[in-house]
Amino acid sequence: MSKEKLTPWGEVGYPTFKRTYSRPLENGKTEEWPDTVDRVVNACNEQLGCNFREDEQQELKNIMLDLKGTVAGRFLWQLGTKTVDRLGLPSLQNCAFVVVDEPIRPFTWAFEMLMLGSGVGFNIQREHVYQLPKVLSKVEVKRNDSNDADFIVPDSREGWTKLLDKVLRASFETGEGFSFATHLIRPKGAPIKGFGGTASGSEDLVWGMEEINRILNSKAGRRLSSVDCLDIMNIIGKIVVAGNVRRSAQIALGDFDDIEYLRAKRWDLGNIPNWRAMSNNSVVCSDIGLLPDEFWEGYKGNGEPYGLINLEASRKMGRTGETEYPDPDVMGFNPCAEQSLANFETCCLAEVYLPNIESYKELQKVLRYLYRVNKHSLAIPCAIKETEAIVHENMRMGIGVTGYLQASEEQKGWLDRAYVYLRAYDKEYSKINGFPHSIKLTTVKPS
Repeated sequence: MSKEKLTPWGEVGYPTFKRTYSRPLENGKTEEWPDTVDRVVNACNEQLGCNFREDEQQELKNIMLDLKGTVAGRFLWQLGTKTVDRLGLPSLQNCAFVVVDEPIRPFTWAFEMLMLGSGVGFNIQREHVYQLPKVLSKVEVKRNDSNDADFIVPDSREGWTKLLDKVLRASFETGEGFSFATHLIRPKGAPIKGFGGTASGSEDLVWGMEEINRILNSKAGRRLSSVDCLDIMNIIGKIVVAGNVRRSAQIALGDFDDIEYLRAKRWDLGNIPNWRAMSNNSVVCSDIGLLPDEFWEGYKGNGEPYGLINLEASRKMGRTGETEYPDPDVMGFNPCAEQSLANFETCCLAEVYLPNIESYKELQKVLRYLYRVNKHSLAIPCAIKETEAIVHENMRMGIGVTGYLQASEEQKGWLDRAYVYLRAYDKEYSKINGFPHSIKLTTVKPS
């Protein structure tokens, strides 16, 4: 009997693995679970510098083969590929966040992170958006698929990001339009060797740039509103989800009393652009007594309900009541809101399968291995320098637990002790290896 048949898959585990994380092999087939585990564990040493001994490598493989714990899906898909060699840590991140207080970089950064498969949160509270300068004037950005176009878009993620950068700069910095050509972009359905999957073609990119240009032109001589920024981010998300990345998760954080923002997803009112379906929307509020009546319309079935984010509490504590590890630079969250994040910060995840853990001692072992993989992944270089700085400082990770409802009372009873153990292990391991302590170690994600 082959090893993958012994893996305790749930009803949809194996098909999900084959669809989402199994990479192509040279023989024309795709990886089985042991192949993926081998690739990932080998890359932990070769790319992340975990320095696992041979016996430790085998122990980590057994943890994953037996579904005691796994690294995040980003790791399963990317570790061992040239993408990690070239881009470093952003290719392995699940969660990302940016504040929209500049006219160009927050949007291009979000585009980059989404194309790498990370979910992106963004803060469009008025105190940040009002820092954007006025749109200079109306400019014409047009497609011209010929070699004499002003900008020929390279067939790469960097090329797509550069086009967005030029569209934004035309409105905010130069006041001059330009033409761009997309004939170098591979046709729809063509294979993408490095990242995997197939190409989307150029049409969604062209559509998105035209829509963003239209929004900017409509605000010529004025500043963008929070909803203008929401639309630009959502259009970026729609470009990405139409492309090679299977999903494009976003969360928007706005002001609780911003009525235009609160009505941005009132589908019942009509005339709402469909790209606004790309983000979950939330409001920043520390006192629900301040919420206007408009906030509750979504909960009455009129449009979509908005979430509540308490940034004040998030900066003071992580786990409920825990104030020993404050998080003062938090500006928002990732799309599922399991990780608080600073501006331009990212975070990696891992998963413990609690019902499959046989003893508290085994739980400690699984936590150690997942922690070490995450810790070393956070220390590798990053092609995006503003992100490298904050990630290397905070070393934020989110080791989560799945199967809590299926776990026994004994298994659930291990968790508080395990958290205290993991905090102590981080202090010890960080000191030995010259790493900063991790500002966050665990999370509760919707797995």
